[in-house]
Amino acid sequence: MARHDPELTKAYEANRAAITAANRFRAEEVRMQIIRHGLLADRPNHPDAAFNRQQADNYRAELARLQATGL
Repeated sequence: MARHDPELTKAYEANRAAITAANRFRAEEVRMQIIRHGLLADRPNHPDAAFNRQQADNYRAELARLQATGL
């Protein structure tokens, strides 16, 4: 029967914690981009309003994927 290697378990847990922290950091960046592009899209007569609306939608989709990881 296989035994659990405590060092391997520790390394795995540290790796998972690092991935979770990176995902949380990215989620904060994405939230700020949603706000930025949303504000630009709402400006009257802004020449890139459609682009900014699309970017905000893309970032919302990315945020949904990040949240699906269990943040």
